[in-house]
Amino acid sequence: MIDLILHAATRADMRTFAINSNLLVEHIDKETGKSSLVPRPNADWLWWYGNGKIMKAAAVLDAGGNVTTHAKYFAGVFIIARISGAKLRRDTLRKRFKSATSGTRFGVPYREIDGVRLFSAATLTEQLKSKGLPVHQWQGGNQF
Repeated sequence: MIDLILHAATRADMRTFAINSNLLVEHIDKETGKSSLVPRPNADWLWWYGNGKIMKAAAVLDAGGNVTTHAKYFAGVFIIARISGAKLRRDTLRKRFKSATSGTRFGVPYREIDGVRLFSAATLTEQLKSKGLPVHQWQGGNQF
């Protein structure tokens, strides 16, 4: 099992990455014939805090609890992904990692594939915690 945090400029970019990485697959409803994209078995996705935003500065409140300065968020959208199953990791991620570039963002190393940055979930979470920012805790389930 591997836990990653993925960062993309837009939800559309994240969706394209997931399709190209074979993490989303087409599902056709047998009753209606409608087609939809669903997470592949052994690939769970959750938008960071439900909205895909990571806070970079907490809101400031006055003594009465009123917001004096609103929270600030990093640009783009984030998901936390849990990928399990050796075959999926081998077939999907290793092949894509061959073309990945490396970099550092938020003080954390990442690999970038097709404009989507892949961070170690543990490493990025620790960096956010060290700054006193809220972090996502894996609850399980699929949301994409």
